[in-house]
Amino acid sequence: MKNLPLIALLAATALVPAAYAQQPRPYVHTFVGDPGNLPAEPVLDGNAKADPEKPLTRLSDDALKELAKNAPSEEELNNRAAFLEKAPKAVNVDELVADNSKVAQVTVDVDIEDKTQDPMSWTLSPLDIPVLLRKLAEKKEVYGKVSTVPSESGYAGVTLHMLSPKGRSYGPIHIYQNAVEIDGKPRFLQDHDRDLEFWIFGTARNYDARVRTINLLEIYTFGDCLKLGNTLVETAPRQCIIPDGTTFLESNEILTEKDKKINTFDRCLEAGNPLINSFPRKCIAPGGRLYVEPPRLKGDKDKG
Repeated sequence: MKNLPLIALLAATALVPAAYAQQPRPYVHTFVGDPGNLPAEPVLDGNAKADPEKPLTRLSDDALKELAKNAPSEEELNNRAAFLEKAPKAVNVDELVADNSKVAQVTVDVDIEDKTQDPMSWTLSPLDIPVLLRKLAEKKEVYGKVSTVPSESGYAGVTLHMLSPKGRSYGPIHIYQNAVEIDGKPRFLQDHDRDLEFWIFGTARNYDARVRTINLLEIYTFGDCLKLGNTLVETAPRQCIIPDGTTFLESNEILTEKDKKINTFDRCLEAGNPLINSFPRKCIAPGGRLYVEPPRLKGDKDKG
């Protein structure tokens, strides 16, 4: 038996208490594999219940050889261990908030249904990680489905990919409007103003992502611009300015669906909104966004 695998040798040399040594045991099925699939108790003769008064006996040499023949190889065991080590860990937000050192990196992937657009992705700074976890933990879960509105821009949410210090991934977190999915299980949180979602976009540091965000998220108001972490200018009224120069004036107007259709200087002017007679002229749309009059070629129809 010296050539048998270690698991078989251990089983062969296992001794039972002396008090039970003479009590024979019926045939016992031996299970090898994932411990999570083992039965709650030994199975006797395929059906009988285990009897605690009757201990297990040693396996015969033939049984040990059969066990060794069917046992996984060392390579298979190593591959299984490597797979389990890399498998995504379940996300326990409260646990991670209590010890945010368990998260070493968070990557943000923007989900865009229009595949002709360039992908958007960035990595949160180490200082942003504990803030993200705290914001997730602070959101209150609600029962029942929270409605979401399909985006005309093709935007379909953000997916967060988290890694532990050892490089093991946690299950993904997907956020779109008020709906949050953790490990693929929908959880609906009270995030009516999309504060969490907007904050995540505000963590983008590159110019392209910050500019594209305005159109992807369909930003219409000063407040939304501010939640994205853009530059605030303390004038009267205050201004929020994104990196490409698009400006929102502070306003308390409540937008209608008709107001949201305004996306150019000409449409803003045709809707009868206030005009700033600067050069070039600017029109103030509901919500505070300033639309700048574009250069006009000779013969173009002059609006206003």
